[in-house]
Amino acid sequence: MVAAATGGLFVAATNRYYGAGKDANQGAGYACELAGSSLAGLVTATILLPIIGLTNLLPGLAAIVALALIGSVITARNA
Repeated sequence: MVAAATGGLFVAATNRYYGAGKDANQGAGYACELAGSSLAGLVTATILLPIIGLTNLLPGLAAIVALALIGSVITARNA
């Protein structure tokens, strides 16, 4: 569940930033999404997981997802 929510952040951020306009450059957003998700996958699996362990990593990722949700709600109110 945490992995799905974390992966969904990239898609939501691209949609939020570029919108659905026909002139929007969503290709650049998608490229950043792919680069970010692959980098996050590599860092999490090879560095963070062995150092801090799974029991500490999952709550940390859940906190990042919660902060992203709060930030999304706050920006939606100000838009």
